[in-house]
Amino acid sequence: MVNCKETTRLNNTRIIVVAPNMSHPRYHRRVSALLSIGYQVTVYSFERGYYNCNAFPPGCEVVNIGHVKDGHYFERIFKILHAARKIYLMERDKPRANLLYAFELDCALLGTIVTGKQTGIIYEIGDLRSPTTGRGILDRMVQYAEEIILKRSKLFVNTSDAFIDFFLGKRCYDIKEKVLIIENKLPNDIAVDNPRPLIKNAHYPLKIGYIGLLRYEKSFLPLLNIVAEKKDSVSLHIHGDGPLRAIVEQKAREHSNIHYHGPFRNPEDLSKIYNSIDLCYVVYDNNDLNVRLALPNKLYEATYFCVPLLVATDTALYVRVKEWDVGWAVDPQKKDFLERFFNEISLSDIDRKKRNASEINQNRLIENWDDFFDRLQTIIHL
Repeated sequence: MVNCKETTRLNNTRIIVVAPNMSHPRYHRRVSALLSIGYQVTVYSFERGYYNCNAFPPGCEVVNIGHVKDGHYFERIFKILHAARKIYLMERDKPRANLLYAFELDCALLGTIVTGKQTGIIYEIGDLRSPTTGRGILDRMVQYAEEIILKRSKLFVNTSDAFIDFFLGKRCYDIKEKVLIIENKLPNDIAVDNPRPLIKNAHYPLKIGYIGLLRYEKSFLPLLNIVAEKKDSVSLHIHGDGPLRAIVEQKAREHSNIHYHGPFRNPEDLSKIYNSIDLCYVVYDNNDLNVRLALPNKLYEATYFCVPLLVATDTALYVRVKEWDVGWAVDPQKKDFLERFFNEISLSDIDRKKRNASEINQNRLIENWDDFFDRLQTIIHL
């Protein structure tokens, strides 16, 4: 950890954070960590219009650099150029930043355009959503741009070992010495304020929870449909916001066992949400490369609060769920992939997985910033 003398010295260090989304809890936690060790932080962030109840922590300057839509990568080029001008105008009267912390490739490119070569880069990837593996012109341009960013970066942060295996095995970048894995674990202060719950036996109707961004229509709509058919045995509780919100609201109006609770504050509302459900639905489209590699925050949250998970096969998430024996997997590429699961699952099955979750050491589930702080100090001294 950083001692008081070191924190005082770091107060003269200024960092620019460039983020793709105003409301993403992971970005907020990174900024909180930077503030906690004395950085002067200015955040330049796009906004998506979802989860407006979540915000960057107090103590940093936050500048909205424009609205962007999910996907629409070509349209985003013009948004980035407009944002670059806005950041340049804001930064020209400020002291030069010591570090740039950039989330995702487009924000890293934006940040380097504005800050120049003299500013060190911390580059974090949480998603692989742009074309990265093809041989077309656009694919090669993206790969070339990312190679430049990776070479210039002093630290490459990621949330899953599977991402790094992909970069090392498929992309052949020499980045081992720069890598730091920070898994999407539960914030320590939430764990302190919310001790792990006592196990409550499941009962019918079984309460299924969908928590987070409302997307992946291919794997989400079947859940809505099968729950609607099983009014006596299953109820669905949806907490979140996103592109599928209108569909969710319609289904909730039509079916008494589907409940939409709206956006939620993350992490403040997590304890209340998880303590109200028996099973956490985390089945995403496993044709998506990002889904196959990611270890989402639901793994750690649900396990901490002793809630079993239902996930997609052929994912890094399932490997961990299977290792811990805290859930089940289905293949969303198969027809009627949920029918057999809901026909065969029993209350005793749910209760057994709950007990398994309660036995996972909470140190594997709660975030620890020591390695991050140590690496930052090393970067500052370079």
